[in-house]
Amino acid sequence: MKKRASKRVSAAGNGPRSKAKPKAKAQPRGRQSSEAYGFVPSADSLNGILNAMDDPVFVKDEKHRWVLLNDKLCAFLGRSRTDLLGKSDYDLSPKKEADVFWQRDSYVLKTGKPDINEEPVTWRGEPHTLLTMKSLYVDPATQRRFIVGVIRDITERKHIEQERERLMHTVELHSRELEKANTELIALRAKEEEYLNSVRRELDTARRIQADFLPRSIPQAAGWDISAFFKSAREVAGDLYDVFELPGAKIGVAVADICGKSIGAALYVALIRTLLRSLASQQPDTDPAGIVTFINDYVIEHHLHAVPYMYVTLFYGVVDTRTGNIEFVNAGHLPPLVVSAKQVSRLDGPRGPAIGLAAGTRYASAADLLKPGHTLLVYTDGLTEARRQEGIMLTVDELCLAVQMLPRRPQELLDALAEKLLPSGQDKELADDVTMVAMKRSDA
Repeated sequence: MKKRASKRVSAAGNGPRSKAKPKAKAQPRGRQSSEAYGFVPSADSLNGILNAMDDPVFVKDEKHRWVLLNDKLCAFLGRSRTDLLGKSDYDLSPKKEADVFWQRDSYVLKTGKPDINEEPVTWRGEPHTLLTMKSLYVDPATQRRFIVGVIRDITERKHIEQERERLMHTVELHSRELEKANTELIALRAKEEEYLNSVRRELDTARRIQADFLPRSIPQAAGWDISAFFKSAREVAGDLYDVFELPGAKIGVAVADICGKSIGAALYVALIRTLLRSLASQQPDTDPAGIVTFINDYVIEHHLHAVPYMYVTLFYGVVDTRTGNIEFVNAGHLPPLVVSAKQVSRLDGPRGPAIGLAAGTRYASAADLLKPGHTLLVYTDGLTEARRQEGIMLTVDELCLAVQMLPRRPQELLDALAEKLLPSGQDKELADDVTMVAMKRSDA
């Protein structure tokens, strides 16, 4: 992996290359309550994410035993977590049904491909239809293979679909009973509205999950002033920012933009943030490019098949608050701006592809110096495209001119940018999420 020095210029430019750094060491294993069964989560927040989901979620090992499950699965099965951990489907289901579950699990373990299947089952004496989604997860530290599954009881939805077909057939063939059929159709629409409300609740859950992954407070260092701005265009955002402390009086700054604004995008952003913070904290000697290279390889290997065409642009920098030196990597993101009393310039350096686009990409780091009085401004393209629906799109040069006329203190700068560039009025919607992080070094 090559490291390049950068310099700020008003137009695009790259700095000279520097020597490659050694390959990052493997991430140390974590410890969780399910470790006795061989499953080691990659982040402390995993249980919180799983329990926030409305659907039952489980993880099985290669012997088809449950090694991790959320509260919804325990409630669905009517068993405690202690009763379920280490058990297989043969311990709870009739053999005929358990044989089907075993066969589908074996398919995922053998092929590595995700499996989505509707399975008729008998549970608590009643027939149910379950939509089961399973995929393979390989622990990068131990190479152990696990099945990650999500269960959704679609019995009511199947009943609604069958009832819809029956009603429409009745309307077409028996016009004399049209009034009665319309009454039943109204009742069906009420059920559909109830289903839509459940979708809205899922979106709200995703929004709350995403909010939990944004920093609750911005760390500050002596001689520095750091502020952030985040505004979502929809219920679920596709932007991410993070500011966190690192050993050696350093601060990590990350801003990312994912394609899409679905629940999947929210969870994808949560995954990127978890990997980034975990790797940066546990491997502080690894340069930013090494961390982003690992994340790109991990995402493509383990998640690209499940969420195709999902990619993330990312800027990640590590600032030494004692010297002002910043070491950074850019994965398809807009170059940040550096604001001084005399000019606004771009923090240019090597720019690799977005995360999730190209397997085997080796990103390169660059370094620069934030001098006293300089402000680093990292942002997403939602800032320059905030008024796209009005036909207004800012170029980077136009943004530089706007920033030059605004206050220098980070919070005042971000507030002024939002007031100047974002559409105003209750009927005005953002074209895209807007995220900004400003970090100023005090004057000497």
